[in-house]
Amino acid sequence: MPISKLGHTTDQPVPGGMSLAIFAGRLLVTLIVAALAVALWQLTDILVLLFGAVLLSIGLCAAARLMALHTGIRRGIALACVVLLVLCVLSCWCCVPSPRPCGSSAPPSLARWTT
Repeated sequence: MPISKLGHTTDQPVPGGMSLAIFAGRLLVTLIVAALAVALWQLTDILVLLFGAVLLSIGLCAAARLMALHTGIRRGIALACVVLLVLCVLSCWCCVPSPRPCGSSAPPSLARWTT
């Protein structure tokens, strides 16, 4: 039985009825859980970005599989075509101006909501 400098054994119960080793172990587990919670809290942006990337890859893979099945081309080429198609749609959506600028002239049915 190890003896500390004060002459007490290290496995003696503390006044709460728990030995020092058990208390230290529980304290360590609590600190580790708290550190993991803080780390997850700090990494939420990265975790959300990772989740979105996984969803995007699932969607692109499904579209490529569908294209490869119906056209007979290899899956890698179908994936490249799907990515190019998505990029073209996004660039057209971003670059083509809207027919009516927002706020310039609302239809008569919406005129009362704009004032």
